[in-house]
Amino acid sequence: MSLKESLGAVFYRRGGFRKANKALTYVAMWVIACEDQDRRVSVPEFSEFWRQSRATSYRQREALAACLPEGQSVDEFLMALRDLVRVRTVARQGIVAVVVAEFFAMPVPV
Repeated sequence: MSLKESLGAVFYRRGGFRKANKALTYVAMWVIACEDQDRRVSVPEFSEFWRQSRATSYRQREALAACLPEGQSVDEFLMALRDLVRVRTVARQGIVAVVVAEFFAMPVPV
């Protein structure tokens, strides 16, 4: 994997379009939730923040795990990414697509 390869490209290559889309959406939503809470959030807290079922949140997290390189945990990846991305003030609705678009162009933090 090249450092010049975007996060979206890596996820697409490793998991296909559907999983990559779910994974990138989860990442964007997770970063926003963490910034709003000013700390790392658990899956149940994430679900409550976004008002979605826990099952949906766990499916998104599984899609992320499928797209990550071998040996990298979801938690390690999310914390490394959170350190790179600082989303300050966001509205809960309408921002996810914008943040996901930014992730497609971001270099992989590995």
